[in-house]
Amino acid sequence: QVKIRGFRIEPGEIEAALRRAGAVGEAVVVVREDEPGHQRLVGYVTPAGQRPVGAPDPAAPLTRPSHPLDPAALRAAVAARLPAHMVPAAVVVLDRMPLTPQNKIDRRALPAPERTVAAGHLAPRTDEERALAAIWSDVLGVAEIGVTDDFFDLGGESVLAARTLARIRDELGVRLTVRDVFSARTIAALAPLLADPAAAAPTEPIPPAPHEDGLPLSSAQRRLWYLDELSAGGTEYNTGVSLRLRGALDPDALRRSLHRLAARHAALRTTFATADGQALQRIAAEPDLPLRTADVRDLPPARRAEAAEALLTEELGRPHDLAAGPLTRALLVRLADEDHLLLLAQHHIVTDGWSVGILTRELAALYHAETTGEPDGLPRPGVQYPDFAVWERRQRTSGADTADLAYWKRHLAGLQHLELPVDRPRPAVRTTAGAAHRHALPAELVTRLRQLATGRGTTVFTLFAGAAALLFARYSGQRDIAFGTVTTGRARRDLEDVAGFFANTVVLRGEVDEGATVDRFVESMRTTVLDAFAHDGVPFDRVVEELAPPRDPSRTPLVQVLVVQQTALPVPPRAGELSLAEHPLPRPAARFDLVLEFTPDADGGCVLTAEFNTDLFEAATAARLTAHLHRLLEGMADGPGRPLAELPMLSAEEQRTLVGTWNPPARRAASTGHGTLPELFHAQAARTPDRTAVVHGTTRLDYGEVARRANRLARLLIARGAGPETLVALCLPRSADLVPVLWAVLTSGAAYLPVDPGYPVERIRLMLGDARPTLVLATRETAAALPDDCAPLLLDECDEAVWADAAARADDAARAGTELDDAARPDRELTDADRIRPLLPDHPAYVIYTSGSTGRPKGVVVTHRSVAALAAWAGERFGTAGLGHVIASTSLNFDVSVFELLCPLTAGGTVEVVADLPALADGSGPRHAGLLSGVPSVVSRLVAGGTAPLTADTVVLAGEALPAQTVHDLRAAMPAARIANIYGPTEATVYATAWFAGDRLPDQSPPIGEPVALTRAYVLDGRLRPQPVGVTGELYLGGAGLARGYLRRPALTAARFVADPFGAPGERMYRTGDLVRR
Repeated sequence: QVKIRGFRIEPGEIEAALRRAGAVGEAVVVVREDEPGHQRLVGYVTPAGQRPVGAPDPAAPLTRPSHPLDPAALRAAVAARLPAHMVPAAVVVLDRMPLTPQNKIDRRALPAPERTVAAGHLAPRTDEERALAAIWSDVLGVAEIGVTDDFFDLGGESVLAARTLARIRDELGVRLTVRDVFSARTIAALAPLLADPAAAAPTEPIPPAPHEDGLPLSSAQRRLWYLDELSAGGTEYNTGVSLRLRGALDPDALRRSLHRLAARHAALRTTFATADGQALQRIAAEPDLPLRTADVRDLPPARRAEAAEALLTEELGRPHDLAAGPLTRALLVRLADEDHLLLLAQHHIVTDGWSVGILTRELAALYHAETTGEPDGLPRPGVQYPDFAVWERRQRTSGADTADLAYWKRHLAGLQHLELPVDRPRPAVRTTAGAAHRHALPAELVTRLRQLATGRGTTVFTLFAGAAALLFARYSGQRDIAFGTVTTGRARRDLEDVAGFFANTVVLRGEVDEGATVDRFVESMRTTVLDAFAHDGVPFDRVVEELAPPRDPSRTPLVQVLVVQQTALPVPPRAGELSLAEHPLPRPAARFDLVLEFTPDADGGCVLTAEFNTDLFEAATAARLTAHLHRLLEGMADGPGRPLAELPMLSAEEQRTLVGTWNPPARRAASTGHGTLPELFHAQAARTPDRTAVVHGTTRLDYGEVARRANRLARLLIARGAGPETLVALCLPRSADLVPVLWAVLTSGAAYLPVDPGYPVERIRLMLGDARPTLVLATRETAAALPDDCAPLLLDECDEAVWADAAARADDAARAGTELDDAARPDRELTDADRIRPLLPDHPAYVIYTSGSTGRPKGVVVTHRSVAALAAWAGERFGTAGLGHVIASTSLNFDVSVFELLCPLTAGGTVEVVADLPALADGSGPRHAGLLSGVPSVVSRLVAGGTAPLTADTVVLAGEALPAQTVHDLRAAMPAARIANIYGPTEATVYATAWFAGDRLPDQSPPIGEPVALTRAYVLDGRLRPQPVGVTGELYLGGAGLARGYLRRPALTAARFVADPFGAPGERMYRTGDLVRR
């Protein structure tokens, strides 16, 4: 491998690409430095059919062939296969390769490329083009540039474009924009813009400021100084650089080098003071950059790296005193005799990422000079940061940034926070505890992204920013997406070599329309990026001051997320006898909620680093986020013509987990998952006829009595027209009689419709008019609540009617001289032969009207199959102990009553009917129950202070969000009770998900748990795509627990009960409208 322009390159890959180009025999690629300081890749090829290596006559003269191999075409062929940094700057065609006496290619004998104009290469023709070519050549590091060469093909990107513009402004007196470079792309197209009179911008030099007195702070420095005052010397803005030094190190020479480095840069000698309430920066005449040393050689080799990292983290975490200084400290850690780590720990107020590159480069040169006695070769310092701060202040007061400021006021009007889902509650005051997760983007992907960007006149950063915006839109559910990025803030050539805090934050804001294609979206993001970069002349802090957003101490102003592209740190490979390499810097503080950094690696790929606030995000969340961003980038590279909505974000394995693994196939562990409710109950009654089934006050009914009453009433209901697919409305008081009535309706085959006698008469009229029940059952007392035009069947008279009918049939038999057999008894068990049609599991069991809080009340139709599935789950989950004695306190108008009144009686349990839970508070009710259920607000009053009038084996809470305090009070009042938080809409048959408290109680509202048996739960976005773990989406429910739909409202049923794309054909899922996350 070789390294050129910061990239680690495998020449063999390029040689293989040349050989595949056609008509090429042999290919060799080398790095040449024919001009000092200008390294370039050069390829050498021979035509196919020429003498191969090892053939006779190696001493024959080396000539160039007459064969038609076109170097330009060969370069183009390589560019089509490999990234731009792997394309040779020149290709030389030879008759044969030069050989050594050992018959190996003599690389030293390969000729330098001729300085001729290749086909398709157009040399600069005018003074303007020559001036631009010289600037491009210097900035891009490319020796020869034609006027039709593409800026992006030559390795150009946003930072290099900014440097190019600074050179053009300083050297040619013309102010162009990043948009001009991105749009023109070639020197031929850019040169005419130099003649535009409106672009003329003669540059005045930044004058030196007297460093003896206190000087004003720059805009960027003022914000950091203010934040430091608020935090009393925090570590949020500690930064710096870490280097790995291998070889014989001279510590004294390193100290002298650091001393000379501080002497060169005023920023390294700066401290801050206050005079008359104003912050000032003071520049010390003498440098003070201390070097602290540490030695870990006495530790076992396996522990040295860990110990060294701890030392780096500790040093970087030490606060800087802005008044006392120094604001740059050095730490040298000796790992072995010839292996060291060097950390420059700085406060951000005196440095930025660009400055780190300057300091690294100059430190290497100074150390080389100190250890060899040679000149350091560095130019004399010109402008210093304090000079810039004074000049910037004058610019600000002169109104030079008025146009930029007006743009930001328009662009950021109505800006909303980006609401990314967090793992922990946001602290009231922002914290800075941070960590980082690194994710590798392979070179192959980065190459395809670069090709996509180049073809659309933009940079890879635009694609990175676009993919991040799409990710944020999917994570947040927002379309108007805004986040920050960082510009160098060095729009002038004379600031390129100045250390200090120049970096500026700009806001990228745009709308993410997933109906747009990748190409359209990239064009939109290109405009967003160019507009932001074109208006970065106003410091971010000034934008914040002018916009004056409402102060929120829990967030950074305007943006809480950054997306940045870092350039590879230009670390010189050697300094004297030392080899240098960048070492990852510990990240002890998070300046934003989330920062996504894209940094090129030496192999042509990219390292995506997610720096996150650990008080908001878990490390696993950062890992998932970077993986999702990787997938979106892959999708963009694969299909530029596809709509954004089709780009996958989840891996296939993640998708399987979310919709499959966490929704296992429905278990049918009990036969109760199949039958009708009357079958289940009467089978239980036959097994335990003498067991108590219902208790209400002093009234007790055993299973046999409930079954007999149900059978008698069911016959009467059938005689009056009740049966499968009909409704019987129940307007009844809470009593022991309620339970036999429910089973009577179900036994008849009809579904019951609860009608609360406490409802307003107009609501009852609406329900009855909409449901159109065959019969209405009431008592003399509750009948008064019904509309005048309703003629109910009075329950008080039903038994008399049944027995009167039985007596009449007995009289008829006596007159006929026959005896009435058992089959004619009114209380015998019914069969389908007794019903108006057979009863099937998919027939309705009940219809419950929702409250109507979201519109007109609607009746939810629930089948026997769905209730049987609930009963099966309840029997498995709560067992005999849980269902042995259930307190039934819920009104029949709410579906929890189905669980309380019906499910226990399919499992041999006892139901104790009470008026409501508060009625138990006086202690007159039972002292212990197997299962107690209720809404959290009512239960919390029952157990307030950790005491309760009764105990229970299981407490089920549902219907409301469950406060953590209620869980704690329940555990104190009933230490042995199992506590369940259960969720379920009426449309999913009472309960759909369940969470059970463990030994460790929650400190916030507990989750709603996992799907109950026979139920599937999906968290989906608006396009029915599964949302990743931690990301909010709408809860969809599928499986056996679903209701049939809404009574006589097919359009609404179709809208809310939709096809399940993850289930078998024909299966449905219900849109709950509830927002949840896993």
